[in-house]
Amino acid sequence: MAGDGAQDLPGVPDPAEAAALPEMPEMPDGAAAGEDDGRDALYRTFRASSLFGLASAMGTLVGLIRSKAFAIFLGTGGVGLAGLYFSLMQVASVLAGLGLNISVVRELSKAGLDRAGQARVRRAAVALALGLGGLCALGVWLLRGPIAAEVVGDPSRAAEVGWLALGAGAMVAAAVVGGILQGLRATRAYAVFTALAALPGTLAAILLAALWGAEGVFVIVLCVPVLTAAAGFALLRRIPAGPPAGAVVLARPAAQMLGLGAVLMLSVILQQAAMLYMRSHVTVQSGLHTAGLFHSAWLISAVSMGLALQALGADFFPRLTRIIEDHGAAVAAMNQALLVALIIATPMVIGGIGGAWLALTLFFSADFTPAAPLLVLFSFGNLFRIMSVTLAYAVLSRGRRFQYLGLELLWAAVFLAVTLILYGRFGLTAVGLGYLAAYAARFTATFTIARRVIGFSLAPRTRLAALMGFALSLVTALATLEGDWAGLMVGIAAALVSLGWGLRVLSGVLPDEGRLAGLLRRLGLRRRPGPG
Repeated sequence: MAGDGAQDLPGVPDPAEAAALPEMPEMPDGAAAGEDDGRDALYRTFRASSLFGLASAMGTLVGLIRSKAFAIFLGTGGVGLAGLYFSLMQVASVLAGLGLNISVVRELSKAGLDRAGQARVRRAAVALALGLGGLCALGVWLLRGPIAAEVVGDPSRAAEVGWLALGAGAMVAAAVVGGILQGLRATRAYAVFTALAALPGTLAAILLAALWGAEGVFVIVLCVPVLTAAAGFALLRRIPAGPPAGAVVLARPAAQMLGLGAVLMLSVILQQAAMLYMRSHVTVQSGLHTAGLFHSAWLISAVSMGLALQALGADFFPRLTRIIEDHGAAVAAMNQALLVALIIATPMVIGGIGGAWLALTLFFSADFTPAAPLLVLFSFGNLFRIMSVTLAYAVLSRGRRFQYLGLELLWAAVFLAVTLILYGRFGLTAVGLGYLAAYAARFTATFTIARRVIGFSLAPRTRLAALMGFALSLVTALATLEGDWAGLMVGIAAALVSLGWGLRVLSGVLPDEGRLAGLLRRLGLRRRPGPG
């Protein structure tokens, strides 16, 4: 699908470098090899998380620029229709994709440095991506009439909906390509894909929006998924595919990916369905105004944690899958990842608690500040969320798909039960209490499974990071009861304490000649490397 122009994509290594990317010589699996100490492994975890966090932030920025341009050129009605068309393509692609973008990461990581094994998984994944993408496109095209009438509310737009089939199929393919790059641990290529793959489509969409306005919405929204998929395949072509394999040989990895992927898709649908039901419940019980407050708090929470989780999982999941059978190495890697995740996420959580009212005012308006208590509870729950997600990678790495689905069932059941029981008394705050309780329950269950599966336990420094995060968050939350500005001031102080401690921990693993190490030394945060 990619043309020769792929060679000019920014940040992509030349073919000689690309051939070495799957082996990641610059970021070896030290835990698996046993030759690296904990400080080196912690530094690699931090470096990978920082790289992918920056890439995710750049991708988010591209999306924000696109949204702003749409608001200018398409108007309110055009933005609404574009959002609906995007949502239709996303829902169709999630259903048709069968979680392949995640399951392919596990299968490629299991293959390790076996080039022939990686080649089989990669070819099977590409074939499945094209096949599932084609089926997705066919399904949307065949159902274009009912979708236009029932979802869009305008039967005359059936032809436009039919064209969306192309975008839905492209979304499936793009997601799988991203999973292949992640599973191969093609660090630079995957970072480029995360940060910039949507840029060509965004530029084309903005240009067409400026020329055509709302009249060409259905073509405008197609630019992003189609050109993103093309950019992804162009990046993938830079990495040698390995020896060819016949259909019979590809059948086994394909079946394994579909088996795990289908369960992952169900877990995604389950969580989205629970949230959709709760949105509907809030709207019916309390009206659109309260539903808007819910949406504002949820969006801020989701965006902030989304960046942290993307940064964590991009490198950690494939690395953990490769070493999961070595329980000692896996436990060490999980503690390193959890420590880095807490160092990154805790200041963000504290900021969401102490600065909830300010964030709602800046990103929305002062009319949304009544949602501040809800955002505080969402932020508190995100501490449990970041730990739960980190530990859940052990379940996925072992391929225990039904246990993973059980975790999602537990989350949905606790979230809905607590919220529905308390909503009559506490109103919108009950949603935050349900969210907090659900992730606390999910973390407890995930920790129990991880302990049983690989003998996981928290390392002393990881335990300290978790306790510090909860303590500082609780102090900040109590300060918000004294007033908005009191909460903000205490939150800033608490976030600085958390950030300073995290930088001091990381300073012990940074190379002495690095710029960050020099800055920390000047700030008095540089410490001597300690063991582990």
